[in-house]
Amino acid sequence: MSFSRPSHPLICSHLFTLPPPPNRRIRCSCPDGRPCHHETGACSCQAGLTGAKCEIACVQGRYGRDCQETCDCQRQDARLLCDPLDGTCRCRPGWTGRGWIAGRVECAGRLLPCS
Repeated sequence: MSFSRPSHPLICSHLFTLPPPPNRRIRCSCPDGRPCHHETGACSCQAGLTGAKCEIACVQGRYGRDCQETCDCQRQDARLLCDPLDGTCRCRPGWTGRGWIAGRVECAGRLLPCS
C-alpha cells in the first residue's frame, strides 16, 4: 500500500502540521532589549509589568514577572498595598510606616494634605 500527499493546499494544511523552519526568527521589539517568545513574539516582561510589549502595569493584588503572582495585602489591612515588583505589603499613600512587618501592620500617622 502506498500513500501520497494530497495535491490541494487546503487539504494538505488540514492533514499535515509542519513545525516552522528552524531558521525562522521572530523579530523582538521588547523594551530594554528583553527577550521574546520564539513563536509568538510576546515579550518576557520584568517584574511589575505584563502585556505583549510589557506596556501594562500589574493591577493591585498582582505582582512579579508578567504579574503572575497574587498577594493579599489588602485582606490583611486596608492601609496596605501590594508592591508590584516583589509582592511586599507597603503602606498606602497618605500613611507612614514600614508596612507589613513581622506579622503586623506598621502604617500609622495619616498624613494630611497641605492646604
